[in-house]
Amino acid sequence: MQNIVVEIVNDRVTWNAFVAGNTTETFHQSWEWGEVYRKDNHLVWYVGAYLHNELIAVCLTVKIKAKRGEEIIKEIIPNDFFSYTAFFDIANPDGDYNTFPFYEVLRKIKLSKKSPFRHFKSIKKPSLVIYGDKDEYAWGNVPKIVEILKKYQPSFDYRIIKGADHGFNGHEAALARVVAKWL
Repeated sequence: MQNIVVEIVNDRVTWNAFVAGNTTETFHQSWEWGEVYRKDNHLVWYVGAYLHNELIAVCLTVKIKAKRGEEIIKEIIPNDFFSYTAFFDIANPDGDYNTFPFYEVLRKIKLSKKSPFRHFKSIKKPSLVIYGDKDEYAWGNVPKIVEILKKYQPSFDYRIIKGADHGFNGHEAALARVVAKWL
């Protein structure tokens, strides 16, 4: 099993280069967004996860005071709030949020002690899995991702809609046709 090292990132250039190099980039994850919080007297941490000295994940973390008490905002997914336990479960390779461990499979490394895609493999009902080939949240090449999923659930039906993003924006009619035909 590989060890992930979690530590504070102190370099703005390194942080922003990582954020800019990922398809889920938003300004909510930028170093500058953290500085907006810092100027309002909030505590800010730029947390990075490293595997073999390579930065593989970042989490802009801000501690703020709210009327209900102190809360922690994790800027992994913009506009969503995370408890510390939810963040740990997301960052933990053996956590329940690691439903689709594409990083492990694509890089051929073992981070988790548990079986990869264990939750996905446990689905016993007929299922249709649909991706847009421009899905901004997919781990790179969508056909490759679908091939990986087919190894774990070969009986499922898989479709890729050309030109569609994660929300199938502008491709709703194509999505409806695929679903209607499958049903």
